[in-house]
Amino acid sequence: MKKQLFIIASLISSISFGQSLTQANEPAIGQSVQMYVCDTSASELSSTSGNNVTWDYSNIISDAGSTSLIEIINPSTTANAVTFQNSTKAISFQGALLNYISSTPTQRLSQGFVFNDAILGDVVADFNANTEKVVSYPFSLGNSVADNFNGSISFTFNGALQNPTCTGNSLAKIDGQGTLKLPSNTNLTNVIRYVLVDTIFTQVVILPPPFPASDIQIIRTQYEYYNLTATSLPVFVYTSIKVLQAGAITPLINQRNILSSVLPTNTSGLIEQENSSVLLYPNPTTGELKIIGSFNTATSLEVIDQTGRVVLSKNAITASEILDLSALKKGLYTVLIQSNEAATSQKIILE
Repeated sequence: MKKQLFIIASLISSISFGQSLTQANEPAIGQSVQMYVCDTSASELSSTSGNNVTWDYSNIISDAGSTSLIEIINPSTTANAVTFQNSTKAISFQGALLNYISSTPTQRLSQGFVFNDAILGDVVADFNANTEKVVSYPFSLGNSVADNFNGSISFTFNGALQNPTCTGNSLAKIDGQGTLKLPSNTNLTNVIRYVLVDTIFTQVVILPPPFPASDIQIIRTQYEYYNLTATSLPVFVYTSIKVLQAGAITPLINQRNILSSVLPTNTSGLIEQENSSVLLYPNPTTGELKIIGSFNTATSLEVIDQTGRVVLSKNAITASEILDLSALKKGLYTVLIQSNEAATSQKIILE
């Protein structure tokens, strides 16, 4: 009988040992942590979920030794304070994302977020009509919350300010608990992973009238790893923001940002140009492809078919280049843009 009671007590102890997000351990204004920017080729490890799992980022590579600050700031001190007057905190992922939130003992709400893109400038997603529920306190392994939200989104495209309405849906959950392996033999145990995936639906005027506005999706995926016994701030973050035209398989914009609290032992010396600094549209295209970006005189372009053959090339491209692909066969192509310092490639579909 005593043995049975001991087993039951052990099970209860192991369950209670699991960490939970609560309003009490929500990071406070003024808290901050210096993080290391990592190479974005690392996997999201999206399928590694459940209890007693291991997320292995021990061999992750530093992005040329760059650092980034995660800090909790007063929303009234930010550039978008007027837009987010109902927020009580702003969570800043320096150079990547700014989340605006408020909370009660039972839930955390998002009033929206801001991210910067080389083409669109500051993209401000304002859920002013209906806020997004992103946590239901207490929030622990196996808990999830789905929500619908709506508001507006603003950005600048081709020199013109756009401010369309938007709707969206989201799913937030704690999908894993276990060991997080970071560089320098750093193994953090009893870590929980918070995941937020939200999709915004809106319309963007890409081509001038009489062309109609294009249906656009903005998909944000954020993985936050917490070791709450040590800190209320995340110890590892993986963020992805994609902007896609309806029906497209290749994003117009694809931003990824990985931050580690432990300095990677390996450093990349390469300078990789993010896809977000180059915009190709429409994609799919029936023949005309417009390319927008910041290019120097040494920037060249190649269009490559699925066999690896270069079917079109230009030695120098302008900041607003238009390609005529109508002479090519329908199918999937790769557009490679490169200069002496960097290179980027994107897939396009010719219909």
